[in-house]
Amino acid sequence: MNTGLKRKNYDFHNILGFYMMSLGLVIALTGIMWAFPILDRGNAADTKSE
Repeated sequence: MNTGLKRKNYDFHNILGFYMMSLGLVIALTGIMWAFPILDRGNAADTKSE
C-alpha cells in the first residue's frame, strides 16, 4: 500500500477508537448496573434467575 503516514495514523486512530468504544460501553453499562441496585433486580426478574 502506498499511503502516507498521516493517512495510516488516521486509519489506526479510527480502528482503535471503534474497538475502545465497545469496551467503554461494556464498562459503562456494568458501572450503571452496580450503581443502581434496582436495575439489577429488574434484570434478575427478566432472566428468571434467583
